[in-house]
Amino acid sequence: MSLIASQTIFYTALNGNVSAGVYDETPFLPEGAVDSDFPFVYIGDATARRFDNDSFVGQGVRQMVHVWSRYPGMKEVKELMKEIDDIMNRGSFTLAGYNVVDCLSFSSSVSLDPDGKTRHGILGYNLTIQETS
Repeated sequence: MSLIASQTIFYTALNGNVSAGVYDETPFLPEGAVDSDFPFVYIGDATARRFDNDSFVGQGVRQMVHVWSRYPGMKEVKELMKEIDDIMNRGSFTLAGYNVVDCLSFSSSVSLDPDGKTRHGILGYNLTIQETS
């Protein structure tokens, strides 16, 4: 349940607010894709850990966000990662049925994919969510 909430929060916050298309499923694999398909953002893998008590049902969600670019050099992928982080890290989010306590960045990395031209950035966030209904 909080995995769906996390996906919704990230997609809603980023879609239309960053300078690339945002997907909850990659529209294609980067290998073999044409350069005009880039850049794009993919809201990726997530894991959740419950921390219920007598007062609320809560979960900590570890959400990964991927950025792909074919721009020569790392500039575009890093700028997109900054756009995402400016929105998500310590952001204020609302979602019916949930209290979003916090969203904190815990990691980021950038690498050159094996094809030698695709840049791949990965951002990790810890999202703390409590159910309200």
